[in-house]
Amino acid sequence: MEAEAVIAGRYRLLHRIARGGQAVVYLARQLHLEREVALKVLTTAVGDQGEDLDSFTRRFLIEAQTLATLNHPHIVTVYDYGQTDDGNFGDDAFFIAMEYVRGVHFDRLCEGPMAPPRARRLIRQVCLALSYAHSKGVIHRDIKNSNVLVYNNNGVEQIKLVDFGIAKLTEENIDLTRTGAIIGSPKFMAPEQILGQPVDHRTDIYAVGMLLYVALAGKYPFNLKSPQSCIYEHLNREPAPFSETAPDADISLNLEGIVLRCLRKTPEERYASVDDLLAALDMLDDTDLVSASTPPPPRRMAQRLLLLAALPIAALFLVIAGLIAYPLFFMPMQHTPPTETTTALNIPSEPPSVTRARTDTAQPDAEDDANDITTASKDESTAEAAPQPAAPQPVVSKPVVSAPKAAVSRQPERAPVAKPVAKPTSPPLEPAPEPVDGFSIGNNDIRDPWKE
Repeated sequence: MEAEAVIAGRYRLLHRIARGGQAVVYLARQLHLEREVALKVLTTAVGDQGEDLDSFTRRFLIEAQTLATLNHPHIVTVYDYGQTDDGNFGDDAFFIAMEYVRGVHFDRLCEGPMAPPRARRLIRQVCLALSYAHSKGVIHRDIKNSNVLVYNNNGVEQIKLVDFGIAKLTEENIDLTRTGAIIGSPKFMAPEQILGQPVDHRTDIYAVGMLLYVALAGKYPFNLKSPQSCIYEHLNREPAPFSETAPDADISLNLEGIVLRCLRKTPEERYASVDDLLAALDMLDDTDLVSASTPPPPRRMAQRLLLLAALPIAALFLVIAGLIAYPLFFMPMQHTPPTETTTALNIPSEPPSVTRARTDTAQPDAEDDANDITTASKDESTAEAAPQPAAPQPVVSKPVVSAPKAAVSRQPERAPVAKPVAKPTSPPLEPAPEPVDGFSIGNNDIRDPWKE
């Protein structure tokens, strides 16, 4: 289709945006409103004739009418729908005019592991959109990376869920869906959807689990070499844990448990509703999404290596600082004993005269000691001769004679030491008088020895 062609008399085609198996999406301008729209043109499959074509037409009209009633911030708004009558796409072409969003597909963000808080924030918006659609009786059935648009809304990442064109109504007109038809993307299809069994809202939950897995790991959990191998693994193999597919991703076990529960093979083992999935995601804060035990991602490895290289330098600095601070704060202060010079310069605590008086009193003269000994001997002899007690001797106080001023001693002052008092001894016996001129002086000799 060439540009500038007009579809349904009111949409002018500008250029093609995307192309699929049975649909082409154009950027078009709605003439009477002068606004840009995404115009999706669908053509019937080759070979559809008669009843099959009528079935497709009725199903398209009912689903388009239902999708036009959906009004949610995270769902692309459907403005218009209908069947072409100008022959540009043939007689069996249908179109849907939708809100045009300038953004990127979700798979552009999944070229590597996405940070868990960011992945949780975007997938949560997908869940909000599906919760609203399920409440209206609409199941998407084709959740995948290319049907999730991410755009910038005043600096905040927002998503818009698109392509409800193959959505299935759950409450009515179920018989209009072709029996045995497999509709969806093999990478995100639930096992019951592959087997052609009845689908419900839990089929979308399985696709959301795949979307979250790819966002966190940056790759699919199954072998995608061919559609047949992908379908086989959806049916028979459990998803590989993140430790195998993304060993460098920093994902907590709690978040991994939520993802793996969404990817259970039987619908009964998954979350009962999208609201339950939302509640499980909201119970985890940003710290619960990240596991501290997992290896650091490559983007933070350089920072940690730089930190490890700085540790020896920091340790050397601490050792040097400790050697400098140890003598100042930790070594005990040495006590210097007083020297002779220091003692000689000290001021005595008492006047010198008092000190000398105490010394004279404490150390009596040798003469006094002898007199004391003689007196004690006489007292003992008198006591032996007469048992009467001796008369008390008068105490004669001696004047204190000041000793000549001695030189200042350089030795430290010491307390006076009292001399031991000598024990009293018996007086020595007087020798016998020598004879004089043949005479001896006896007790009765009364001669005058001085006369001849």
